[in-house]
Amino acid sequence: MEMPAVVQFLSAPGPLLALVFFFFLWTSATLLRLLWVSMAALLLRDCDLATKLLTERKTYWKNRVAWITGASSGIGLSLCRLLAARRCFVILSSRKKEDLISARDDAIDYSQRHGVKRSPEDFLLLPFDMKKPETFFGVVDEGRQWKGRIDFLFSNAGVACRGMMLPSSIDNEILQVNLLSQMEFVKLIVARMIQQQYGHIIFTNSMSARTTLGGRTAYSTAKGGLLNFSYGLSRELRGMGSPVRVTTVLPGYIRTSLCDRELYADGTVPKGVHVAKDIRTGLSSDRTAELMLRGSSRGLSEIWIGKNPDLFYMYAMYYVPDIANLVVDYGASSYARNIEEEIRQRRYVARRARGNGTGGPPPVDEPGAGFKKRKASEDVVHSAPFSSPLSFPPERHQPDEDASPASVPYEMATHAGERRSRGDSLPPAKDGKATAESKSRANSRVLPDAYGPIETVANAISDAVSQLGRFGSMGSDTA
Repeated sequence: MEMPAVVQFLSAPGPLLALVFFFFLWTSATLLRLLWVSMAALLLRDCDLATKLLTERKTYWKNRVAWITGASSGIGLSLCRLLAARRCFVILSSRKKEDLISARDDAIDYSQRHGVKRSPEDFLLLPFDMKKPETFFGVVDEGRQWKGRIDFLFSNAGVACRGMMLPSSIDNEILQVNLLSQMEFVKLIVARMIQQQYGHIIFTNSMSARTTLGGRTAYSTAKGGLLNFSYGLSRELRGMGSPVRVTTVLPGYIRTSLCDRELYADGTVPKGVHVAKDIRTGLSSDRTAELMLRGSSRGLSEIWIGKNPDLFYMYAMYYVPDIANLVVDYGASSYARNIEEEIRQRRYVARRARGNGTGGPPPVDEPGAGFKKRKASEDVVHSAPFSSPLSFPPERHQPDEDASPASVPYEMATHAGERRSRGDSLPPAKDGKATAESKSRANSRVLPDAYGPIETVANAISDAVSQLGRFGSMGSDTA
């Protein structure tokens, strides 16, 4: 009886040895890439290899004109300080002029402490709203008329939003501010840079552009689109023979106020009252701005900035994407639990700030404890309804200025459809919300109350990486 062709092929020593050799090479290459990912993340600690090895050309910024959007706080404010100390003329933009005045004064004080004398005439304050693209043309012309040129643009403005299955209206607004408006504004600036035959665009993007997690879908989508736009713009400019450069910065978790703004659109929660652990332990905005200037002055096209485990995940996504995606996928349910628990804690702080809650610190549950209690009491976890503050970026659902804390609608502090278990230690909701809660149950879903075996392994790997990240990130703010 004649053997099948496949059996005859595999029975020969040559093909079989080739398959074994191929498997050996593939396994060895994967192990080497994993080793490089681990060593790079632990040794570099806060940025990619190229940015770590290079030094900043501080003369690159001297006597040039830099425009910073989102300059009133966080990374934008830190960039303003450092550029002012490098004798750069700075255009500051944000929504509120009073915030820009404060940022300008802060930059002047910072420069004087470092032996550089600057005056208010070295700064131009141009407040505008990224949600209003119809104003961009006039703003750009005013910015260029100040010194006759625009040498650098730090596209730093943006909003964030966190929650599961947010409404499409929120997706549209996130995409408008973080992607479409930035594309339109940058193109107006680039047109003038092409005319002057000099310029550099620096995008403040996010590691979410490459490592997408549940609960940040719209934000990651916008940032991923901005990353592709930056590379496409760079290649178009190169194809046109233009000297204008494009750099994209991908920061991880940074200690800024963006997290507060993404969850509390009404602005009634004082800054720093409750900050997510990832933000609280993130890299400082000053260190981030320093690394941004270092890599940008050397013409790098992409810069990674962040502590571990953020940096580890970036290297893993780049060199071993299949393995990294498996870990992220199997940890998705755990991440959803963490988001819900974080939101629950913040709602409690919001109610206390408005006078709707009782005293005492917010409850601290063990990971997943709140979900097990909800499961035991037939509670449910909801997608964010339209009345949730999670559903809107800043400047949405603003309460009346004359309203007292007690008159602020309860929906602004918590989901209208949220139900709490009998054993929950949080303060009870106001009366009259049972009807809204019962109506929203139809659109809710129950999260599983126990980890599966594969998810448990993935979570253990994630925890191990986090522990190594704490060790590998020591001193990274000043390294």
